[in-house]
Formats: sequence, C-alpha cells, structure tokens
Amino acid sequence: MPHLLPLTWTAIADYREHLGQYPDTDPVILAYLTRHINGLMCAEIEQVITSLVCERQGVGHKDEESLNFFPNFLNSRRISSIRNARVAQMRIVLSSFGPNYQKKFDKLVRETVDPEGIGKLNTAVKKRNDDSHNIPPTIIFQEVEETYQVATAVIDAVKQTLET
Repeated sequence: MPHLLPLTWTAIADYREHLGQYPDTDPVILAYLTRHINGLMCAEIEQVITSLVCERQGVGHKDEESLNFFPNFLNSRRISSIRNARVAQMRIVLSSFGPNYQKKFDKLVRETVDPEGIGKLNTAVKKRNDDSHNIPPTIIFQEVEETYQVATAVIDAVKQTLET
C-alpha cells in the first residue's frame, strides 16, 4: 500500500536514521526536528485532503453531489482548499457533498480510530498552530509517530468516503 503521507513518512524515517547514526544529538535539535515533522504532517494532511476532494470533482464525476460541492463549499467558507487537519474540518468538507458522505466518514473513522487517536490528531494540529503563531510547544517524536498512524487512517476514511 502506498504511503498516504509520503513526505511525512520520509521525514519520520530520516529522523529515525539520524538518531541511529547520531544518538547523542542535542535535544534542542531533536525538538526542532520533531516540531518540523509535525508541521510538515499537518500541512501534508491538508494538501492530501484537498487533492482527494479535487480528484473527486474531476472528470467522470458529474453526479449531483459533485456538481453542488464547490458552490456550497466555497460560498459558505470562502476558501479554495482545506486549511485545517482536524477531523471536524474534514467532516465539514465532506458534508458539502451531502449528509450521506459525512455519515459514511463518521462510520469509517469510528471503525478505525479510537477517540484518543482523534484527540492526538487535534493536539498535533494545535501544537503546529502554536509553533507557527506562539511560543514553540513541547511535542515529542513518539507523539508525531502515533499521530501519523491516526492521520493515515483518517485520510483513508476520507478517500473511501469520496469513492462512494
């Protein structure tokens, strides 16, 4: 199965390799790298979800939900892409296709991600925002790795929902 977040997966693998080669790396540098990977992951989630939505809108999708999506989504939110990697934002985006999309997504997420996982993803997004706008947060590499697993499950749920 291809990696749903290939840039993040590569960054995590590079981090692990670096730790293997240089186990005595300064903790400040490791914290910086961890914050960078978290920011990369959140941005990549937004890009992948935007890409999946645009792909759904592509050639061959002329159903009512597809034709109504962008006017509904853009008029109500005035944006052209996903700007938040939280599950709640993904629910909003999918609901623009119709209520059945949101219901299917909710069901898939419940089946594959526990509530604690959703909390981890939301916390990672908050920490990324804090890192961008406030004092850098404390985030450890293990949190990023765990959130990566949650994020790929959520993206897969979005992908399956849009294949409806």
